Amino acid sequence: MYYTMKKREVTMSDLTAKPPETDSDISLKVRQVIARQLGVLIECVRPDCLFVNDLGVDSLKIMKIVMALEEEFNLELPHDVIDKIRFVSDVIDYFKTQSVKVHS
Repeated sequence: MYYTMKKREVTMSDLTAKPPETDSDISLKVRQVIARQLGVLIECVRPDCLFVNDLGVDSLKIMKIVMALEEEFNLELPHDVIDKIRFVSDVIDYFKTQSVKVHS
């Protein structure tokens, strides 16, 4: 028994298509945005960091971080989610559940 494969043309979109975002892509981008907003190295922004105790974030800084993240991911964070943010991982986990696209 022989099988033949149907040929198809390769388009430019096939060549430039990006793979789906991974959890590590989202984690890295969230940490980059937070580090940029706080003016610290990304190595200082770990998922287990508490915003207030470890990073010294007050309510004004958290709102600036939230606005930067919303712009980066083109997604609005609901107020009930913002109110529950304590760890960097809380933000990372939220964006992972939203099927966001990471901008290069």
